[in-house]
Amino acid sequence: MISYNNIHVSALPVTSNEHSSSPTPVRLRNEATEDGIVLTWAGILGAELSGFKIYRAYGDAAPIVLKTVASTATSYTDTAVKKAHTYRYLISTVGDKKAESEMSREIQITY
Repeated sequence: MISYNNIHVSALPVTSNEHSSSPTPVRLRNEATEDGIVLTWAGILGAELSGFKIYRAYGDAAPIVLKTVASTATSYTDTAVKKAHTYRYLISTVGDKKAESEMSREIQITY
């Protein structure tokens, strides 16, 4: 656990996969709030990352890139969601050489 200005962040050591030198994100979670769907994930220590790609899918559609966020981010709020709709989310890391990791496990939530 890393603490900074009373903010506590879980971080994991780097592990790579056979497809990319970028580690696969883990501990992806979601929560519905008044502002939208909040996604959180474990920070990654020791990796040369340029960011995280957040993917969203609705219904049976294939996931599309919703947003790319900074490598220091451990959360994102999707404010473009509609009540009574079910969404699926995945994230990946993007290495400093633009190599993308495998996708995280998929999570689903109804807003």
